Amino acid sequence: MIRWKYIRTEQDFLPNLPTYPNPLQNSPAYAIVNQHFVDPEDVVSQKIVTQKNSARGVHFRRAGPQEKVYFKSDDVRTCIVPCGGLCPGINTVIREIVCGLNYMYGVDDVPGIEGGYRGFYSRNTITLTPKSINDIHKRGGDGTQKGASVIYKKVEKRGLQVSVAEILKTIDNDIALMGRCSGFIAMYVTLGSRDVDCCLIPESPFYLEGPGGLFEFIEQRLKENGHMVIVLAEGAGQEHVAVRMDVVGVKDATGNKLLLDACWPMDLTGN
Repeated sequence: MIRWKYIRTEQDFLPNLPTYPNPLQNSPAYAIVNQHFVDPEDVVSQKIVTQKNSARGVHFRRAGPQEKVYFKSDDVRTCIVPCGGLCPGINTVIREIVCGLNYMYGVDDVPGIEGGYRGFYSRNTITLTPKSINDIHKRGGDGTQKGASVIYKKVEKRGLQVSVAEILKTIDNDIALMGRCSGFIAMYVTLGSRDVDCCLIPESPFYLEGPGGLFEFIEQRLKENGHMVIVLAEGAGQEHVAVRMDVVGVKDATGNKLLLDACWPMDLTGN
C-alpha cells in the first residue's frame, strides 16, 4: 500500500469542482511534444532504492501540466505578491509567470500587489503584462512562503475556488534543512572552494577579540597573504552585533527574529 504524502489540490476540499481542457493543447509549442501532460496518478518515490520486500514508502504527486484544469482562462485573475527577504531572482520568476499565463494559458488579468501582504488592504496594485515586465528581471525583487501558506489555509477554510502557487526560492526557515539560522550552504561552499580562509556560520559560536579570536586570525592572515576571503552565513555572529548596537530580541513584522547587519567596521592597521 502506498503511503501518500503530497501537496493538496482543489479537489481535496472541493470534490465537485468542474474541470476544463488545458489551453496548452492549443499551443503550437506543446503540440509537437508527445505525452506532454502529467497523469494525475503519476507519483515520484521519495526513496529511489528499496529492497525487494520493503514497504513502498512515501510518494509525492508528480508536478507538471495536466490535461484538465480547474479554471477557465477568461475567469482567471492571478495576483502576484512579492514579499519577505531580498531576492533579485524573484523578478525573473514574476516575468515568466506573467508571460506564461498570457502566451500559454490566455490569462491577461494579472495584477501585481505592491507592499507585500499589506498591499491587499491598501489596494496597491499594478497591472502586469508581458510588455510592462519585459525588463523586470534586470531589477531587484523579493518574496516569501509563510504568507502564502496562511492564505492557502484561509482559502481552504472558506472553500473558495482559489489556487495558491508557491515558488520555492526561499532560504528562510520555510522548508526543511534550509534557514537563515542554518549555515550548511555557506559551509559546503567553503568546502568546495580553495579560496576561502574563514567560514562563519550560526551553528558554530565564535569570539572576536583576544588570543584565538576572529580579529587575531584576520590580522595574521592579512599579514601573510595581503588579502582574505570570509564566507559569512546569514545569522552568524548576531550576538556580537546585538551587543555593539545595544539591540536584543527585536522581531520583524512577521514575528521572526530580526537579523542585524553583520558587516562590522574593523581597523586592523593600528591607526
